[in-house]
Amino acid sequence: MSNLQDGWHQQEDTDSSARPKDTNAKPLSASDGPVYLAALRSRNVASCPKDIPWQGQLKDLHTGYTDQPGSSELYSRSLIHAKAVRDRYWNEHTFHQVTPFFLTEWLVGMSSVRFCVDSPWTVEPLPCSASDAPVLRTPRPRVTIGLQSFHFLTGKALRDLQPYIAPIECDQALAFPFVAVEVAPEGSVLGIRQNLYNAAVMLRNLRFLWEETHFDVKGFDRIIRALTVTISRNVVEVYGHWTVYEDEEVLYMHAKLHSWWLTDKNEDWYRARCGLEECCWWMVGKSEAWIPESMKVLKETAA
Repeated sequence: MSNLQDGWHQQEDTDSSARPKDTNAKPLSASDGPVYLAALRSRNVASCPKDIPWQGQLKDLHTGYTDQPGSSELYSRSLIHAKAVRDRYWNEHTFHQVTPFFLTEWLVGMSSVRFCVDSPWTVEPLPCSASDAPVLRTPRPRVTIGLQSFHFLTGKALRDLQPYIAPIECDQALAFPFVAVEVAPEGSVLGIRQNLYNAAVMLRNLRFLWEETHFDVKGFDRIIRALTVTISRNVVEVYGHWTVYEDEEVLYMHAKLHSWWLTDKNEDWYRARCGLEECCWWMVGKSEAWIPESMKVLKETAA
């Protein structure tokens, strides 16, 4: 076992109420607790955070909103609505209504990206070290963010790469997702745990694209290539995800980049919203630096 894998079994599972259910009868979900984490580890997904391998890559990521927000921003209808949902009506069926305030209101203005809400993924299974490992439930993030595939790939090139390039069932034009958002009213642990799988799938697909278009395969590793966001009742958390190639295996790592506590103050909610927007813009910029060019290479190769 590698040095990086040694500490994987030391994960503190703070969600003590989550215990394995009838795991042989259905695909595992994040609510299956330790069994789900064990299934992730069998797929080389680290269950506990690691140190970011190169801190310099975060030098242009600024998440501390310093400007004083205007009264119209602090008392917008979407903010008032999101706080009311959290304070009075929060449960697994209604809490997703905080999504417009935190994400979709500004996502619609990002013309270079495409996003889907509450859409299941169609994914190729991650390689697994255990032949009898349980199946994991198909990812279905609250929000999935990627690029526009039809800007770069069409026809046969698009069809051949479909399982990797566009895993979204309802939107085949969303290419190579690199941000996944989970909304978890019952606590951030479940959302973070589910996002470990979401991120591993995104990284596997992105690394496939890199392998197909770059001579230096290892150039993909040890750099944050995907983000996940968990929005819970009291905190918003952003994690960065990357791969490491060790002992002829691809390992999936993560680290917390930032978090914001949701108090009763409108300023804290607005600060979290602005921080999320900055993080997403940062990841979009990093992704646009290589994904479109790589897809063009694939298109030329297919032609």
